[in-house]
Amino acid sequence: MRIQSSFRSLRSSLDGGRENWGLSHQFSQKAGYGRREYIADMFVHMHSAEHSGYFAIVPARFIYRTSDPYAVEVRFNVGATCEQVWTFVRDLIRDGLSRAAGFGDVVVWPGASIGGERQLFIQLASPDGTAVLAAPEGEMRAFVQLAGRLVGYGKEYIHAKSEIDDLVANIREG
Repeated sequence: MRIQSSFRSLRSSLDGGRENWGLSHQFSQKAGYGRREYIADMFVHMHSAEHSGYFAIVPARFIYRTSDPYAVEVRFNVGATCEQVWTFVRDLIRDGLSRAAGFGDVVVWPGASIGGERQLFIQLASPDGTAVLAAPEGEMRAFVQLAGRLVGYGKEYIHAKSEIDDLVANIREG
């Protein structure tokens, strides 16, 4: 992830499209596969750890798929040339709503309000830099709850097993 280079191009890529982006939630199902996903689109506040005072509002898409039941995919700057994708364990978001969770590349914790709304902070670190994101806590809580309805917490292995079984069957069929 090239956080530094994406910081430089954020403002220009966002200025024209902000009015067309808003909070939305959707479920989708891949026909014939029984795979489902939950998508939540929202704006997050991005701060650079290396460039104090740098701040941007970035569109983010949080995706939970039953085909990868342990993970959440997050796409920042969706549709822009500087789109960034991170994938991490969904338990980090759930646990981060109540206490600090994670270490290393991804750390999540609950925090103070921005504009009167409590935030969930997500720190992403790579060799190219570190960014701290602030997402609306209420929206993240809804994301966690709805993802939990698709695959219950502690039940991920059931969905992972079916994916592995499908893969083995496809390999045997050649």
